[in-house]
Amino acid sequence: MSRYLDPDARFLMSRTVVRMPYLPDSLNSRDPWPHVTNRSPIRMRRIAEQLCAQFDRETDMQVGYRAATPPGGHVTVVLLPSTWYLIGRARLIAGAVGVSTNFTEGPGATWVYVHPNERGRGLIQQAWPHIAGTWPGVQLVGPFTKAGAALRDRLAGNAS
Repeated sequence: MSRYLDPDARFLMSRTVVRMPYLPDSLNSRDPWPHVTNRSPIRMRRIAEQLCAQFDRETDMQVGYRAATPPGGHVTVVLLPSTWYLIGRARLIAGAVGVSTNFTEGPGATWVYVHPNERGRGLIQQAWPHIAGTWPGVQLVGPFTKAGAALRDRLAGNAS
């Protein structure tokens, strides 16, 4: 019995399904907020790339992190593990923050992505003290979506 396969199904699924990748415990298992750089294992770089692509797809902004970031690249992606969903021997990655040190004014968070199932649960507010401690003076850098502008305002309110 033959199965009907829509020739466009794969493309449609890649454009509409929002995935939450997992990070095996064998990679950076002790770090609560894993950092991804051009020297990280390829599995971690692919996770960062996937989340960046989901951000690009939702916002129509091109933020510029790709797994092929050249050596000496100035972008670090901070992975945001889910605090809601748990799986054995791995962590689901619910979001990411791209931090660039390529600005003369200091470091800037150039993109922030949180999976739709994790939004509104304070994941960025939980991670922000770590990010601000790692990159003192870090600021959210625009352009902003409405949600990004609201996040910037909330974080500015927490700082004062």
